[in-house]
Amino acid sequence: NLTRKIAVEGEQTAREKFVLNAGGLRIVPVLATGERASEKLVSFDVESDERDEYGQRTKVVAGAKTGIVLRLNAGIYSIVSTYVDANAVARADVSVEGGKLSEVTLTHPAAQVSFKLVTREGGDAIADTQWSVANAQGDTVKESSGALPSHILAPGTYVARAKHAGRLF
Repeated sequence: NLTRKIAVEGEQTAREKFVLNAGGLRIVPVLATGERASEKLVSFDVESDERDEYGQRTKVVAGAKTGIVLRLNAGIYSIVSTYVDANAVARADVSVEGGKLSEVTLTHPAAQVSFKLVTREGGDAIADTQWSVANAQGDTVKESSGALPSHILAPGTYVARAKHAGRLF
C-alpha cells in the first residue's frame, strides 16, 4: 500500500505516478518423488516476518491455492504449505523483492497409508470402524471412520487405533 496527498486544482489534468514496493510470489508444490503435487490437494498460508506480542507471525494469506501469483509488499515471508488434510506440511522462508516474481518450490515428503480392520487375515474390511492415528508423541494426527480410510502422512512413526462395536484394536 502507499499513501500520498494529491492536490486537485481546477480543470487541469494531473498525473501522479505511484511506485509500489511490491512483488509477486508463486508456490510450486512437489512430492518427494519429484513429481508435481496436485494443486487440488495443496493449500498454503503466508505469514509476515513481523510478530505480535506473543511472538506469533501475522497471517497475510490463509488457505491459498497453488498456481496463482500472490502480490505482496517487498519483505520476508514464511510459507506453511499443507498437503491434503493431515500432517504433511512443508515450510520455507522466502524474500519477496519489489518488481520481481519469486517462485518457490516446496517439497512435501509424504506417503499415502490405508487401514483395514478384518476378522481374519485376508478378510473383508469391517464397516462402521472409527480410526485414530497418533504420532510418536501421542498427539492425534487424524481421525476418520469407515471400512478403508486412506490418509497422507508425513514421514514418522505412528500408532493407529481402530474402534468397532465398543472394542478397541
